[in-house]
Amino acid sequence: MPYTDEEELAKPKEYIFKFLEFISEEFAKPVKSHEEYKFSALYSTKVLLEKGKDAIIYPSVKTDTEGLCIAIKPNIIEEKCSFSLVEVCEAYQTGENQVSIKPIYVGKTIEAEVFKY
Repeated sequence: MPYTDEEELAKPKEYIFKFLEFISEEFAKPVKSHEEYKFSALYSTKVLLEKGKDAIIYPSVKTDTEGLCIAIKPNIIEEKCSFSLVEVCEAYQTGENQVSIKPIYVGKTIEAEVFKY
């Protein structure tokens, strides 16, 4: 029998929002040990492998959720991406939550000596 009560119709949405809020908190929480990432690792594995998604994006805890992290299946890079440019940069911490990026090489190919210091 279809839902007729508006409160009953709103319940599935409420559960979805609560679940999404819980998942978001799990991905964004600071941890002291990799053991505390078990739930987010399990969820990521299910999404990537069982649900057939190519990647997931989640907040970076290291940047107090200001930045994003992207987890991509290794085969997706080879199958769906094409190489077009190489850019090598040096990153310098300039403040507590600030980083300065200095490009040191941009080109279509890369030679091993670019990585020598």
